[in-house]
Amino acid sequence: MEWAEYYEKFYDWAESTQIKKLSLVEALGPGDEVAEVMMSFAFDHDDIVNRIARKAIEQKIVFSGENIADFTNFIDSQLQNQLTLQSADSFNEEDLNHLLGIVDDDIVASLYKKKGYKIPDEYSFIDDSDDFDEEYDDSEPDVTEDSFEVKQPSGFFSKLAMAFGVGHGISQGIKDATAPKPRKFRVGDHVRVRYRGQEGTIVDINGDLYMVSLNDGSHVDSYSESQLERAW
Repeated sequence: MEWAEYYEKFYDWAESTQIKKLSLVEALGPGDEVAEVMMSFAFDHDDIVNRIARKAIEQKIVFSGENIADFTNFIDSQLQNQLTLQSADSFNEEDLNHLLGIVDDDIVASLYKKKGYKIPDEYSFIDDSDDFDEEYDDSEPDVTEDSFEVKQPSGFFSKLAMAFGVGHGISQGIKDATAPKPRKFRVGDHVRVRYRGQEGTIVDINGDLYMVSLNDGSHVDSYSESQLERAW
């Protein structure tokens, strides 16, 4: 199946069909479209998101910095780093700003240097000339399903890890446990109620419920995220 057909029909299919048809797609499409599909699966199927990421690396798909930042917590961090490196040539300063605090600091610092951009003052601690003498390596990564070794920090980051490792682990655990789940839809999105087939527009969000004004405009009803799908 061609990517263009898959992407065009994606939101018309049930989730099970989206997953089944994905295996028929050989060549992925533009980065923005691939990222959109990845994020559609991100909340319930991180295994599929990682699978697409590996395929994107094999096919050298280029993503924006914002796309890559959106993948945080949904794909393996090493995959996220590799997507950054293969997309680096297309990055501008805004792309790199999206990646600060997201991708490994040594990678981001090297990219700022290579591009000739100044690292924002609040992140100036990562710009340590004694620790970042080497240019980043943008050679093709060796990606397999089973080989994901944990990258050990070195130099400046090793010192930080020794000083703050335990405290950071505790604070990160608390942050992960309490952080709100990213929303799949926003106010103004055009959606379809899965079990009714009616379409409408999201006019408000109340907690975990989306308030949808149905197309006939006669009433507004509330639905959970799982009851809605994107409509065009």
